[in-house]
Amino acid sequence: MIQVEHDPENKLFEKRPFDLTKDKYDGYILQLPAGSENSKIELVVGITKKVDCNRHRLIDVTFGDAGDMNFSPHMFMIFDSDGEIASTQMGCPDRELTGKFIYGETRRIPYTTDPLIIFIPKGFELRYRIWESVV
Repeated sequence: MIQVEHDPENKLFEKRPFDLTKDKYDGYILQLPAGSENSKIELVVGITKKVDCNRHRLIDVTFGDAGDMNFSPHMFMIFDSDGEIASTQMGCPDRELTGKFIYGETRRIPYTTDPLIIFIPKGFELRYRIWESVV
């Protein structure tokens, strides 16, 4: 997974029809170079927390388009989560906590070179993966 850096000064934020960054969200912009038309981008939003040896995932996650905004070619998306985590209940013999990137639902969209503008809760991280389709 590739991490997207937060750049609050990006000029593309001037085109947004509302300001989510002042309260609970930070805006991220993902702009990729030319790629294969058969590729998909998987958007992964999560949080790094100290956890035990169990498997962990975010719960109560939503990831959707930010309404009908008609700011083509920009796609606005909003990810939301309260940060609650579910885990397996295996006993961890060492009881050590380590920092892990924890995520829940992801979103796959067609590969695009147009800017993706994504709002996520403050304190979360945005990462992505590129999947190549074999035709």
